[in-house]
Amino acid sequence: MSAEKLYEAIGEINERYIEESESLKADEEPDGAEGLSKGQGDKADDPVAGPQLHTTKKSPKRNPWYRALAMAACLVLVVGSAYALKRAGLFPGNQPGGTSQEGGIVTTGDAISEEEIEEAVEESMAAEVDPEETAAEESMEIEESATTANSELPETGAETEDKSVDKGIWHKVTSSDGRIKAGGPYGEISINPPEGWEYRIISSDGESLSTGLYGLQLRPEGVEERQISLYYTGSFGVCGTGLKQEKITLAGDEATIGTYDENPGWDYIHFEGKNEGVVAGAEVDWQEGTDDTLWAADRKDEIMEIMDTMRIDRNKTEGAAYIFTQAAEVPDIGVYMELSHITPSGATVTFTQYDESNKGELIYGQEFVIEKKKGGTWEKVPYIIDNWGFTEEGYTIPPGGTSVMETNWEWLYGKLSPGTYRISKTILDHLDNGNEKYTIYGQFLIAGE
Repeated sequence: MSAEKLYEAIGEINERYIEESESLKADEEPDGAEGLSKGQGDKADDPVAGPQLHTTKKSPKRNPWYRALAMAACLVLVVGSAYALKRAGLFPGNQPGGTSQEGGIVTTGDAISEEEIEEAVEESMAAEVDPEETAAEESMEIEESATTANSELPETGAETEDKSVDKGIWHKVTSSDGRIKAGGPYGEISINPPEGWEYRIISSDGESLSTGLYGLQLRPEGVEERQISLYYTGSFGVCGTGLKQEKITLAGDEATIGTYDENPGWDYIHFEGKNEGVVAGAEVDWQEGTDDTLWAADRKDEIMEIMDTMRIDRNKTEGAAYIFTQAAEVPDIGVYMELSHITPSGATVTFTQYDESNKGELIYGQEFVIEKKKGGTWEKVPYIIDNWGFTEEGYTIPPGGTSVMETNWEWLYGKLSPGTYRISKTILDHLDNGNEKYTIYGQFLIAGE
């Protein structure tokens, strides 16, 4: 394309832009005489509003952005064309190898084609950035940056605790740990394992203990399976089939080691005397081998040395615990009751129907009674309000299934002080020939006494 054609093309664009701008301006200007007359006629009798100036629009009002877009298109074409000419080594008014009469600039090279100009214009237009899009993208980048920064900060109000009380999380034993302690309602259990071992604390509501109320677990570093559990249990009983027991002295008092089926190691240690209630369960394989599950065979002596450091301080108590008793089960309808997440204000009550042969529909409600054990008798806890009542909803216990109820008693009894308590619930066995009622009890301890 020659320089003359290029100038003509740019000139035509400028002329069209000027004509369109003048047309837009004319459309937006009010028709003074007609508008004023119409306005005075409409509002002449309105003493409040007074004369109003109305604009008579010959066409819909154009958005101001239209002007900006038209101007941007023109500028893009001009800039893009100049960029293309510069890249090709030409300048408007020059012929290949010629001399510009206007600027005196000597250029060399081939004449630029229309396709190259169009390519340069497209590249320039692609480089354009919409101001609103740019603002939106910057806003998103700022929000993402803020989100990233906030994610690196601790939650508001979060407290940093010593790792020994991060219950349920495995930690490596270090020389600065001292004795590893697990607090609970019957006393604080502690032990002193060497470096090279890992431990985790299990609370009274922890789900990692196969048995027992609370305690801790140990395993060598690098072992992903099997561990030794050291826990407190309210009652301890074992099956005698294939069992061999041995009395030893351990942790400053008597203890009984139990093994099943000629196990080369041991299955449990029942601490006695001043340590009564504490049990160690070997959830490991004692057979010879190098597999992760067989690590205990090579560490049997070391494990016994660790168990010998066990202590329980019954003067340090905390939390609460469920106490299983025979009163928590009704064999006639195949149901038992358990408590979990116990606090001085409430607990989670779970019913389980294990006997699917029961023909009736088992139903319970909101009502309950709290009693406290004093001496050898149970006494009802006094109410803190005078006028109260339970709603009359009914909840079913499915055959072979469970039913869970969150129970809050603070509104009726206040927060319970330390001591031994039981909660009673009534279960209705709805039969075709009538109904039968059963009372079931869940006993629990609030630490502190």
